[in-house]
Formats: sequence, structure tokens, C-alpha cells
Amino acid sequence: MSTDVYSPRAGLSEVSEEVRPLRMLHTSDVHLGAYTSQPWKTDPDGSESLEPALKAFQHVLELGVEADVDVVAIAGDFFDHVRVKRPYVEVTGELMEAVGRPVVVLPGNHDPHMPDGIYQKFADAFPSNVHIIASAEGELVLLEEHGVQFWGQAHESYNDFSPASAQPAWANGSDQYVWRVAMAHGYYVGTGESRYSYQIHSTEIQSLGADYVALGHIDVHEGVGDGTVPAYYPGAPRHSGGAT
Repeated sequence: MSTDVYSPRAGLSEVSEEVRPLRMLHTSDVHLGAYTSQPWKTDPDGSESLEPALKAFQHVLELGVEADVDVVAIAGDFFDHVRVKRPYVEVTGELMEAVGRPVVVLPGNHDPHMPDGIYQKFADAFPSNVHIIASAEGELVLLEEHGVQFWGQAHESYNDFSPASAQPAWANGSDQYVWRVAMAHGYYVGTGESRYSYQIHSTEIQSLGADYVALGHIDVHEGVGDGTVPAYYPGAPRHSGGAT
């Protein structure tokens, strides 16, 4: 989904024309490599084309370029598992480089940031415009050119944890970072307890101090919370029907 992010630090409102709002492409749960580790498939005419999941991801990026987004945010489960092979990751990196914009990736429960995971094994396959959040305790990504800062807690294992529980270390002392985007990959339960893992509570969303919360883990488009803070699951490019 493409969304415009407004910030009170810029004196912006939806009717203000002082500064153009941040325009962001937010996606999640792409699950690359779910059905094949071969990036290319042979078509009936003998030509080669991207396998369906990569093709869907490429289409999402193309829509972002058409919408003239400033930045791309991928909120978890970018890859379906950590067994994806290098050639597949290299083609993925080429698609991300071609978008010509910063891409911020939050590892999810399917693709945690760990020593034998994709993001560490194949770190050199990701181009310089890709920023991978690497800590379960929380990490800040500063994109000075666009005036935006991203905060997120990466999954670092397959164990349960609270992906929106840490207090963001926003760069509060600088006027150059107008927008704050928090990312979290987990299941929104509102209040109380739930049987689900990776729980995200309404109080946590409120306490993040973000202008927008980019969520992942649910494959359908859905807004959560009371609306005070825009918080959305974007829906998966290839819908598989629920939390995964």
C-alpha cells in the first residue's frame, strides 16, 4: 500500500501545503522463496521470466515508483524461510536496487536476523539503498535525505517476543528528521491477553510516538488501534489468508 505520512513536527495537516508529506510504500509478508529457490522460470515459449512471488514483488515496487514514493518499508517475512539460496537473494537485491529509493526491511518470524539467516549469510547481496533492522532490542534507521527515521525491533530467532515493546530512541534533537515511522511484525491483540504469539497491544502503539506504524504478519489490509496513530497491516502481495 502507498500512504502519505503527516507529521506535527512539520506543522502539517491534510490541508496544509507547506511541505509535501512523506510518501511511503508499505508492504509485508512477501514470503519470497516459499515455493521455489529458483528466481527464474521457463515459459511455454522457451523464454525466462521471474517466478511468481518475485514477479508480484516487482509489480509492487513498480506501483511505488508510479506513485512517486520516497521510501519503501517491508514489515517482516520478506522471505519465507532462511533456506533461500544465494542466486534468489541476488535477484531480489537487483530488484530493490532498481527501485532507486531507500528500502527499510524489518526481519520477521519467517526470516529472523540470525547468524545462519538470509540477512547475515548474504549481506553482500543487498545493495546500499537497503537498510536492514538488525536488533530485537530495537534499532533506528536515519534517512537524512528524506527527513525520516524508522524504528523497529527485528525478530532474531523463532522464539516468541514482544515486537513493539521497546521505547523508540528517536533522534529528538534534530529538526532534519521530520517523520517518525515505527515498524513491528506481530499480531495486534488490542488489550488483554491472547493465544497468539508476537503480540502487539494498543498501549504499545500509542507509546511509540510515531506518525505511522507499519505493521506486518497479517496477510490482509487492515487498520488497527483507535485511529489516533495511523497503524496498518498493508496486506500481502500474494494473499495466503491470515497470520503466518
